[in-house]
Amino acid sequence: MSPEDIPAFLAQANEILTSSLDYEETLNRVTNLIVPHFADWCTISLIDAKTGERSNLLAKHVDPKKVRLAEEWRERTVTDPDERTGEAYVLKTGKSLLLPEITREMIAASKLDPRLKEVIYELKLHSYVCVGMQVRGVTLGAISFIWAESPKTYCDEDIALLEIVAKSVAVAIDNARLYSETQGELNKRKQAEVEVRRLNQELQETVRERTESLSHQATLAKLGQLALRDITLTQLLDQTARYVQEALGVEYSKILEYLPESNELFFRAGAGWDPGWVGTARFQAGPHSQSGFALGSGEPVIVKNLRNEKRFTATPLLKKHKIISGATVIIQDNDTCWGTLGAHTTEARIYSKEDINFLQSAANILALAIDRSRAEENMRYQAFHDSVTDIPNRALLEDRLTVEIARAERNKGKVGLIFLDLDHFKYINDSLGHMIGDFILREVARRLQSCARAGDTVARFGGDEFIMLIPDITSADELEGIAKCVLEVFHTSFTVDQQELTVNTSMGLALYPQDGETAEILIKNADTAVYRVKEIGRNGYRMYTKNMNIKGTQRLRIENDLNKALKSHQLEIWYQPIVDIAKNKIVAAEALLRWQHPTIGIIYPGDFVPLAEETGLIIPIFEWSLQTVAEQIKKWDADGFPQIDVCLNLSARQLEQNNLIERCVEIIDMVGVSSKRIEVEITETMAMQNIDQTVETLRGLRDVGFDAALDDFGTGHSSLNYLRRLPVSKLKIDSSFLRDCINNPQDAAIVKAIISLAHTLNLRVVAEGVETQDQLAFLLSLGCNAAQGYLFNPALPAAAFAELIH
Repeated sequence: MSPEDIPAFLAQANEILTSSLDYEETLNRVTNLIVPHFADWCTISLIDAKTGERSNLLAKHVDPKKVRLAEEWRERTVTDPDERTGEAYVLKTGKSLLLPEITREMIAASKLDPRLKEVIYELKLHSYVCVGMQVRGVTLGAISFIWAESPKTYCDEDIALLEIVAKSVAVAIDNARLYSETQGELNKRKQAEVEVRRLNQELQETVRERTESLSHQATLAKLGQLALRDITLTQLLDQTARYVQEALGVEYSKILEYLPESNELFFRAGAGWDPGWVGTARFQAGPHSQSGFALGSGEPVIVKNLRNEKRFTATPLLKKHKIISGATVIIQDNDTCWGTLGAHTTEARIYSKEDINFLQSAANILALAIDRSRAEENMRYQAFHDSVTDIPNRALLEDRLTVEIARAERNKGKVGLIFLDLDHFKYINDSLGHMIGDFILREVARRLQSCARAGDTVARFGGDEFIMLIPDITSADELEGIAKCVLEVFHTSFTVDQQELTVNTSMGLALYPQDGETAEILIKNADTAVYRVKEIGRNGYRMYTKNMNIKGTQRLRIENDLNKALKSHQLEIWYQPIVDIAKNKIVAAEALLRWQHPTIGIIYPGDFVPLAEETGLIIPIFEWSLQTVAEQIKKWDADGFPQIDVCLNLSARQLEQNNLIERCVEIIDMVGVSSKRIEVEITETMAMQNIDQTVETLRGLRDVGFDAALDDFGTGHSSLNYLRRLPVSKLKIDSSFLRDCINNPQDAAIVKAIISLAHTLNLRVVAEGVETQDQLAFLLSLGCNAAQGYLFNPALPAAAFAELIH
């Protein structure tokens, strides 16, 4: 190779090294580069790192007619049993092998395979050089350079250059191997980039020793080193523009970023231009400009004299600066065009192939840096955002909360926090699957954002928990207003695959500084308020108060003792009579749990049933309750008491229990009581969480004799369509509507509408929480079937209830 060809060759080698290529494409490009610069044909012999076996992977011949013979040479040199070939010698000794002139007598006298000798004769082999390929102290293989027709004279500098070529090829192959084995892994990609940087440094030193014409490579080496430093992309682009200006000796350089949304080119960086252009100017990306034309063609665009250009016209930028000539190349980031890199002068100039190769190599280095920058930016984003909902995660929330508390402390302001927990969300995941669960989480995030103000943060704290960070808030009333908005948006059911699901939320509210002076304490206290909401029925919100922590400690004690309660016979069933109000006769009873705690005293269901549901203890507690109720009915019948049917509450956990129906039948059969004597109750809110599951479970219970009632009707947002589907025979009006029905016309109208609706659907109606004669008279006037409440009797232990019905 002549000295003037060296820069072009090294530019091409650098382009291969800085490209993300697959393994086979790298080998092809490497051999195409070598032939015919250094030989008539070449072979690349590689060593398998695992087995140690040698394989000649590729052979390229300058004469297409001799490709077959070159392939046979490749096959026979690798299969030589005694390893007498040049490659075997180089791989064994680590030394380069030079045979400047090979005669027929030498071939005939060798111990090579006879057919291999014939192939050598036919190929007219005259000169042979084999050089080892090493990377990081490991021998990858060897590369052979073969000349035919006439001998080739090699000097020491030639051999040194061939060794550099072999070194470059080794790095290219190793780089391709790394890329193919670690595609998509950013850390290993950085290792490959470090190797590229090291090679660029070696090339820079070698070129500097041999020719001054390789100054471009030195610039590229500096640019490669700069790209691997911890600097911003903007800093890299600015420095690249200056490097291009200096290396090419032009007056102006520019880097334009393509903005696909607006189909514009944004002037990101440049050197030499008047103030006011870089960082602000935008140009249309159509084919009417040099850069736009380059984008459209996908190829470098060279302009010798813009005045004579017919393909496009000068932009206002070029006209303002009286540009005459220029060269533009594409910055290709993976398969996406990121933008263009250009150089311009005010005088006519011919841009050489070396100039264009330099520009393209610089663009390739930028593309690698841009790709790495995007990957790092994506990693930073993922580290602080939830992968399901794409909103801030716990880490980002805690960071922002800490910042806002510090700002509020300086400004004597307030910071609000709303901690949200989705009620019974686990049942959605368990019954419908995590895909639907994830859809609900994304929709919840969207609805919460609709209630947030500009500057607020909605974050997923984990699992089914969300937090809304409300800075610069003025009062607790303002915070409660946002909580009310959240409850309102949750009133609308969630539609998934033509199925409507009801999802409710329990919220705890806390304010800085009165409810906590650090992010950790504020979150903890808001979470404590959430548990208070769950204890009193869920689907609401509460502001944190200090006495909640006292209750939280008691709650933890209750949770620990609940495991012992069933085994220690601390649970009891009490019975509240249900009265036929037209006949003034007790016709049924509702079974209610009571926990006789040895030190606290009586604990009511609202204080321990939610805990039992969370821990799964509700299942054995329900089965014990069902057996206890069945045995009590059997005893009352044996004692000759009037027939009393009993209602027993089902929890949301039971609706998801696969063997619920089978267990109910087993328990009833074991006791020997008819299932028709026991009615199961579910709340309207619980029924709407998964209407299809509810319908299926209640139908199964009905088929084996259990009747069903819909409790707390009027509080769960059910529709007439759903009510029609539910296999229930009774509606129980929630006590909240009875409380003010005498003095509140709206409550009275609701009670009247519920009773009318139930009778239209052939359902019986039971009013809960009846406390006064006026309420009873009002219910009688509307034709209500039955009632329960303190007007008749509170819940009583079994013995006291027996005396009542006797």
